[in-house]
Amino acid sequence: MILLVILGGGSLAASFVAIKKLRGYPTVVAIIGVALTIWIVVEVLMIQSVHYLHIIFGGIGVALIILGEIQRKKEEPGL
Repeated sequence: MILLVILGGGSLAASFVAIKKLRGYPTVVAIIGVALTIWIVVEVLMIQSVHYLHIIFGGIGVALIILGEIQRKKEEPGL
């Protein structure tokens, strides 16, 4: 349920906010990236094994964090 609600619903909400370019969307994207990355790290620690999908989704999480921060810096007033 956590995976569905937090990551699934959160990703859908982040997609909507980013497509509409609502205020603060880079932060929302970065937060979803942090949540995904934390989920993957905890999962790997719990099962004590790494599958190639962990690497892919972990990379997606890190990419979301980086892209959200880049976009946030571009949209800061005065820059």
